[in-house]
Amino acid sequence: MHWDDHASNGWMFVLMIGWFTILVVVVVLAVVAVIRFQNRNAPDRHYAVPMSSARQILLQQFARGELDEDEFRRRLAVLDEVEPS
Repeated sequence: MHWDDHASNGWMFVLMIGWFTILVVVVVLAVVAVIRFQNRNAPDRHYAVPMSSARQILLQQFARGELDEDEFRRRLAVLDEVEPS
């Protein structure tokens, strides 16, 4: 059985593309796995609000009328206990 040079070169190209595709898929899966692992071990950013931001949020709520003066002063006193200004 005799292999034609042109035919074998064509199959070599197809095999190289296939291996390259597999390599890219493996690298992408590894990167996704690392990112997910890091995000799972990171602290919950939703609740990580700096205290200075808490004071700003309280002032904004008072300015929008969401809190009355008594509630604003009560919450401000709690913040002052936790974080002296």
